[in-house]
Amino acid sequence: MIGFMLILPLALSAQEQDFQIWSRFALKYDASASTRIYIEEEFRFRENAQRLDKNHTELGIAQDLTDRFRIGGFYRFISIRDNSSLSNNRHRFAIQASYDIDLAPWTLWVRPRFQSTFGAIGRSSDWNIPEHYLRTETGISRRPKGSKTEYHADIEWWFPIGRGMPFHTDQYRFTAGVEFRIDRNRRIDLAYRLQQELQVNNPERYHIICLTYTHLIR
Repeated sequence: MIGFMLILPLALSAQEQDFQIWSRFALKYDASASTRIYIEEEFRFRENAQRLDKNHTELGIAQDLTDRFRIGGFYRFISIRDNSSLSNNRHRFAIQASYDIDLAPWTLWVRPRFQSTFGAIGRSSDWNIPEHYLRTETGISRRPKGSKTEYHADIEWWFPIGRGMPFHTDQYRFTAGVEFRIDRNRRIDLAYRLQQELQVNNPERYHIICLTYTHLIR
């Protein structure tokens, strides 16, 4: 599985490529021993990281059902910029489950997510039909004993739903990175992400640097 995750992105080619930077700030609050509330803000820069492509604000809540299994619900407000720097908005709702397998010092996880993205109120160009996706993420991480550094890698597949087409995947994301624990409540994560379109005539490939700062309130 690990070899598959590492080799597959290198085996595919694309005609349209771009370098991007995604920067994110996340605030997470442990409302109880099993409930976490969080808010995040992310900015994505495209065209060799020179132009702001979109930013979003996401609110979420996750509930631990067992030590390994949790579910969560999320709302995301998305602002997308076009080439004239004008913005249009999207609203996304999602439900996600997560199951972890502890193989210390390794951790494996599977995270299926169902999401629906709606356009701005009053939009008529596509009848305001929402986009439905099933996204499945499989990942692995390792934290050496006594270390404040965690290494991680994952691959995520996107499956469009309800468009009158056979079940298929139209893009994937491969991510590999490292998280640094500054202290008990603060984290910085630096990762490389490859995002690849599939099933289209001129697929796009994005090379992305992801920088995330997370602050925990316990």
